[in-house]
Amino acid sequence: MEKPRPRVWKLIALAALVGLLLLACAPPSAGPTGIAGKPTVIIVAPANGSQVTVDQATVIQANAADAQGVARVEIKVDGVLVGTTQSPTPQGQPTLTAVQSWTFSQTGSHVIMAQAFNTAGQASDLAVVNVQVVSSVAQQPTLIPTALPGATTVPTVPPPTGAPPPTVPPPTSAPPLPTATTCPPPNIPTFTASPNPITAGGSTTLSWDLVTNATSVSIDQGIGGVGTPGSQVVSPASTTTYVMTAVGCGGTTTKSVTVVVNPPVWSDWQDLDGALASAPTVASWGANRLDVFVRGPADHVWHIWWNGSAWSGWEDLGGLTQDAPAACSWGPDRIDLFTRGTDNALWHKYWNGSAWSSWGNLGGALSSAPAVASWGANRLDVFVLGPSNHLWHKWWNGSAWSGWEDLGGALADAPAVASQGVNKLDVFVRGPFDHVWQKSWTGAAWTDWVDRGGLTNAAPAACSWGANRLDVFARGVDNRLYHAWWDGSLWNGPEDLDGACTSAPAAVSRGLNRLDVFVRGPFDHLFHKWK
Repeated sequence: MEKPRPRVWKLIALAALVGLLLLACAPPSAGPTGIAGKPTVIIVAPANGSQVTVDQATVIQANAADAQGVARVEIKVDGVLVGTTQSPTPQGQPTLTAVQSWTFSQTGSHVIMAQAFNTAGQASDLAVVNVQVVSSVAQQPTLIPTALPGATTVPTVPPPTGAPPPTVPPPTSAPPLPTATTCPPPNIPTFTASPNPITAGGSTTLSWDLVTNATSVSIDQGIGGVGTPGSQVVSPASTTTYVMTAVGCGGTTTKSVTVVVNPPVWSDWQDLDGALASAPTVASWGANRLDVFVRGPADHVWHIWWNGSAWSGWEDLGGLTQDAPAACSWGPDRIDLFTRGTDNALWHKYWNGSAWSSWGNLGGALSSAPAVASWGANRLDVFVLGPSNHLWHKWWNGSAWSGWEDLGGALADAPAVASQGVNKLDVFVRGPFDHVWQKSWTGAAWTDWVDRGGLTNAAPAACSWGANRLDVFARGVDNRLYHAWWDGSLWNGPEDLDGACTSAPAAVSRGLNRLDVFVRGPFDHLFHKWK
């Protein structure tokens, strides 16, 4: 048998080298191992190790399952979120399929990841596949040499009889095969959160050490790419799992930490003293700022504030009022204050950051204390109980005051108003049957009046800390304070907050999950409760 020639030895060595490299860089499995209580997810397409063509759409499909209900499936390419498939129902569904089209713009090795989340906030292990993105290259035909037409075939001449056979030199030794270098997987030594757990509205710090064998490191939940070592302060509104993903030539490594967010707890009632002749009102222009106003001695408007560390003394702002004032803020160090004067007109006074203005008369025929809210810079919306016991509305658009708008209704007390966002208003009043009634401005039109139930003997109070959140407070017929809230999909409560209220409440939110409520209580003092 003829021995391999040197060229053949080289081809054999090259094939062996390629095989070793493929074994060393074999990618991880596309399907994670399910853990009890977690959802599971697998990537159905493309297959692990497959080739896809650059600049052509690739369909990515992931299938997730969880008995508690799959809420959403996220798909990432090279650690970057490229698509999220949400369950069509709030309670999730046992299985959820995510399909995402993605076009790779660069050739080379790329990583596709999928992760599922159930309705309890638990995250699945990551499903990972590696794909090779290649250019579209036409296959080259194999050329087989043949004799040209008309060529003369040269016959083989046998060696002379008795001649010794020709000597065949031994093959040249093949060079030694190079040693394949193993590409280790990325290593994430630590990924922690401190403190943990936290109370809603609080913050925690994510921390991690140096990540090795990685070309990119990222954290989900909107954080994105990070350097290592490092840290990041986060303030999740609810219990949240953060996943760190490290990608390198040896595959993908993930490590997660779950920040547990406990519901805020209401404080006890705090006695702030004073000599109140009406219900209070409150405004906030910053995370650690509260400004409370009341009708006090001499029927003047009196002011007390919290600066983040201590309460001030009482400040006399003058004026002659016969009801509780109303206040709001549309920007840092800005307060707009309103009250019903002894002439039943609406009066206005404002703080511009350095001084209080004088009182200005805005007219009207008020039968109650006013209420005010702001949904943007230099925007004010004032509401009062007016003629025919209707709700009346007047607004400032940044350059001029409107006339009075009659919004109907059958009010038994002063209104309350809150804004969930730009061009959104929600008004609450005590109406027929001593129930709380609601009327909303959607940004385009006013809704009809809606009966929210309850039994109250005073005007309600309302506030909002963001889109799809409303908190309403009312004094019950037992003079205790009650709380109900809208979470974006349904009303919750009422929650009994105890107390011995002698007036309508006032409420404000100075941040996510933060509520401050005030009432007039025993001895005509101002009382404060918060969470």
